[in-house]
Amino acid sequence: MKTSLFAAAAAALLAASPIVQPHPGGIGPLEGDPAPAAVRQIAEDAATAPIPTEDEVASVLAGPLAEHPGTAHVSVRDAVTGEELYGQNQDAGVAPASALKLLTAATALRTLGSERQFRTRTVLVDPARSAVHTQPQPASTWQPAAPAQPAPAATAQPAPAATTQPQPSSWTPQPTPSSTWQPQPSSSWAPSSSSWTPSPSSTWQPSPSPSGTPSPTPTQSPVPTPEPTPSPSDAPAPSPTPEPSKSAEPSKSGEPSQSPSSASPSEGESDGEGVPPSSSPKPSGPKQLVLVGGGDVMLGTGASDASRVDGRAGLATLAEQTVKGLEEQGVTGEVELSLDLRLYAGDGVNPGWSEGLLEEGYISRVQPLATFGGRPQAGTAEERVADPAQFAAQRFQSMLKEEIAESGADLQLQVREDIPQTTVPREMVEEADSVGEVRSAPVREQVDYMLAHSDNQLAEALARNAAYAVGRVPDHHGAAGLMTDVAADLGVDTGGMDLKDACGLSGQNRISASALTGVLAASAEMPLLSAALEGLPKPGSDSTLSERLVGTAAEEVTAAKTGTLLESVSLTGRVVTPRGRVLVFSVVLSGIDSQVGEARAATDRAVVALAQL
Repeated sequence: MKTSLFAAAAAALLAASPIVQPHPGGIGPLEGDPAPAAVRQIAEDAATAPIPTEDEVASVLAGPLAEHPGTAHVSVRDAVTGEELYGQNQDAGVAPASALKLLTAATALRTLGSERQFRTRTVLVDPARSAVHTQPQPASTWQPAAPAQPAPAATAQPAPAATTQPQPSSWTPQPTPSSTWQPQPSSSWAPSSSSWTPSPSSTWQPSPSPSGTPSPTPTQSPVPTPEPTPSPSDAPAPSPTPEPSKSAEPSKSGEPSQSPSSASPSEGESDGEGVPPSSSPKPSGPKQLVLVGGGDVMLGTGASDASRVDGRAGLATLAEQTVKGLEEQGVTGEVELSLDLRLYAGDGVNPGWSEGLLEEGYISRVQPLATFGGRPQAGTAEERVADPAQFAAQRFQSMLKEEIAESGADLQLQVREDIPQTTVPREMVEEADSVGEVRSAPVREQVDYMLAHSDNQLAEALARNAAYAVGRVPDHHGAAGLMTDVAADLGVDTGGMDLKDACGLSGQNRISASALTGVLAASAEMPLLSAALEGLPKPGSDSTLSERLVGTAAEEVTAAKTGTLLESVSLTGRVVTPRGRVLVFSVVLSGIDSQVGEARAATDRAVVALAQL
């Protein structure tokens, strides 16, 4: 039984390279290379190595999978051709656990690009301005930006346009002579404002959005194929689904443990509602400094550290920049801090996650501002805090106070026990110049970290950032819908796919083993998605495979993403056969009834067998 992954639609995708979405007024060039080199991810000699037959694969897997808990779902593909060499229950939807992060990685890379960074910044606003608006915008309100039209620029010879008919919610690549995004109106919703605010950097600059209630969810909006899309600058937060399964994997990295346990009028102008200029309240009291969440959940609590992913952008550095910036602007006197978390929608807690997952620290509220993946300090074994954004804001406030004292600046920070959400209209925050600004590690490095450590918080943030970038509502619905559309665009059969989150913690997620190998096979062919393969954990490395497959025939030739829930265990990745052929595989055992150890042993045996084909 052999099914080809790559139909006509895939041809156009193989040469696709990321692009930049411009604001109508223009956007500055990105820092660094916008895309990886256009090279095949599979060595050319692998293309000439013998391909194992279906019978050969079935023969080597028969023994390892003879005894195992639950039901086995297996798919093995040739990474060069994309052909499925072997399948066992491979088309049935199953809870993939953290193997779902492979699709999250592909979605982030395909939509945001590999070099995109996320900005966390501070801006100075006039709180009195909010009084001229009929109603301040609540923290969870979100207005979509105009969606971008995909326009991949060929890195090698451009392939012909896709011939398959996309689903209404999917998107079709459009050739373009330049490496910029072309705004495209959506057929299902009307953008409330212009697209991205121009920025001189490679970070997201969200569009102005009027205050009030959010626009309808743009579930039909197209999915672009850019690289650096305007990354969330002023912050890109979000989550419904049924009861999830219980969790399981010791490290709080990401897999559960085994034990079941809007612009105001300028001065002198009317506000458009008949309010004369003189009726606008005059600024009084402390000046308001807003800490704007921009989608970076890997902030550090100290100085920015260029050698790390967790802590690349540091709150101490932001505090230093902010005090210096206030002084340069001639600001003196009282200042108070507030938060803007309006990059995401929803309350950030997915109904599909059990209370136990939150209490045990496998995930916390998903917000566009957090330190160390929602943790108080670096380290995947650290417990997460319940309110990551508030924790980060409190730490920043303390550092700001210390910096003011050390610098001797003529500023008095009004310390608050709880940092409130700003009531200043969102568009005013978006349009304000940065007083201070720090930037995250690029998307490719965050993807590597997410896959190696199975970081749930980071997976959810990357998916929401991607949804925001293409005009989808950045909550768990928008992120899951985008992931499904990206899978379809990659040529993956999405029949039976039903996603509830982006990290795999929900036991209600459904995706087939065949779809998982399809994502990997597409990643092997597309330079833009190379980080999804390069970031796969390796046996013995600092990852969730640190103690697995070590000392076996698979140790030096395998890289794979683990997945663990109390009812489902998976291992999905790539392996090089002794004859040099590269295969991608997914082995998922469902309905294991908490027999996590036995299930892991069975998946490991299967991979060792593939390494000896």
